[in-house]
Amino acid sequence: MILNKKDYDALYEELMLINEENYQGKFYVTNVKDLEEQALQFLIDENYIDEKDKDIDENLSLNISWKGEGMYCFLGLD
Repeated sequence: MILNKKDYDALYEELMLINEENYQGKFYVTNVKDLEEQALQFLIDENYIDEKDKDIDENLSLNISWKGEGMYCFLGLD
């Protein structure tokens, strides 16, 4: 089954009701580069990383489980 953005939003809301403390951020993306950019901005905005440490290649490694276009979120940041 292929979900559209509205379906992903509904699914995310259901996940939040079940286990809100483990899910953070919500990124609907079409490619892995967009996901990296949105995820990094979320981490900076939420003060998980400092703006100066945002260079993925040198300072930061994101374990991205890319499955194609869709919605992604962080699981268990805290």
